Amino acid sequence: MKEFEAVGVNAGTPPEIDSKMAAMAQAYSSVHHHEPVSFPMEFDENPYSDKCVNANSLFEIGFGCGRNAIGIHKDTDIHYHGLEPNETMSKWFWDWNDKKYEKRTSLYKDWDEIEDGTKFDVMLSTFVLQHITYNSSDVWNVTDIINKMKEYAHENTTWILYEHDGEYAGWIDRMFSECGIEPIVYHRGYTGIESHTHRDSLVGNKQGHHLLIWRGV
Repeated sequence: MKEFEAVGVNAGTPPEIDSKMAAMAQAYSSVHHHEPVSFPMEFDENPYSDKCVNANSLFEIGFGCGRNAIGIHKDTDIHYHGLEPNETMSKWFWDWNDKKYEKRTSLYKDWDEIEDGTKFDVMLSTFVLQHITYNSSDVWNVTDIINKMKEYAHENTTWILYEHDGEYAGWIDRMFSECGIEPIVYHRGYTGIESHTHRDSLVGNKQGHHLLIWRGV
């Protein structure tokens, strides 16, 4: 049986976050002149920006240290839900995020911790599925994860992915095919969010990161 577990970058190595970095992260949540490192809900290429900003709930797969939650907490009233199987990453969440948002934050290590019947308005994945792809038959692949996420989606759920395919060519098309996805937005090499272009030079195929948006189950 396949295992659902942390794979890819930093799967077993905790990131180094000293007290100065933690303080800087907290500042992102409270000081407006600092630019958050989070992926925004509202941007030109997102045809559902308004629905995302005003959503009741958002689920992020592989939230890492919680960087995306910083902006979601600060800029919206969304209840943030995040799943991260890698405890060496997730343990830093409240170093990066302001604890005043605890009441609208739910963090999970595994799927069975999510309450039965839960449906999310927004699904988010940034810099995560690109490392999972279809490289191992022993652990969950992208199709397994997307299909599991579908159990918590409804007909108007907005999906936002920002990933590259420099490690495993073709995984995005395979995901579309196996999961029955017809993207509304598929912008390869998307650079419209400047704060998220810093990793583009590290992508093996030099094609940058790709923006994918669709709706539904």
